Amino acid sequence: PAGQFIASETEISRELGLSIGTVRRAFDILDQYGVLDRSQGKGTLILDASGEEASRRFVTFVDSAGERVAGELELIEAFISKADDAIAADLKIVPGSDILAMRRQRRHGGRIFLTEIAQSPYAPPAGARSAAALMEAAEGRWFGHSLAVRMSETVRPIVAGADDTRVFGVQDGQPLLELTRVIFSYDGVALERRVARCYLGQDLFYENS
Repeated sequence: PAGQFIASETEISRELGLSIGTVRRAFDILDQYGVLDRSQGKGTLILDASGEEASRRFVTFVDSAGERVAGELELIEAFISKADDAIAADLKIVPGSDILAMRRQRRHGGRIFLTEIAQSPYAPPAGARSAAALMEAAEGRWFGHSLAVRMSETVRPIVAGADDTRVFGVQDGQPLLELTRVIFSYDGVALERRVARCYLGQDLFYENS
């Protein structure tokens, strides 16, 4: 469980009959992926590699103090859709496949700064597609399927339309950012695709280093 310390590399090597080099390499990889936290003199701690905290590693917004800002996530809607050619190409699935689509938004400082449509290839089975079941699946997102370790992202400038003026409280034609992101597992599987519209305002900045 997250928050627990595990045995040392030497102890695991002895217990599993593996070379110390193999175990050390495994620890290095899990440390890199944010699963383990290794502290000299304290031991190796298991981190929470699921849930909203895990997705914060992909945050690309900062405040004026340089602190990363994930915002408060609100899931608005979840529904089953079909993957068009662009979605299928990003998720590496067959066009027309069932996908779980999610409409979400994020708040910071009392205002909505991002709206997004996300698509996941992990659609619930046909017998478990009630509104409640879809929302539950959307809350879990990729976390029950794999460990997310990498993100690709493209950014382009856009201008606010009617929906943006209502949600962000900006004027029609206000400059916004559109971010298309794909989250990948440790073995290269695409776990989620997101297309977001973002109004930074005066208190947020985009930073992807």
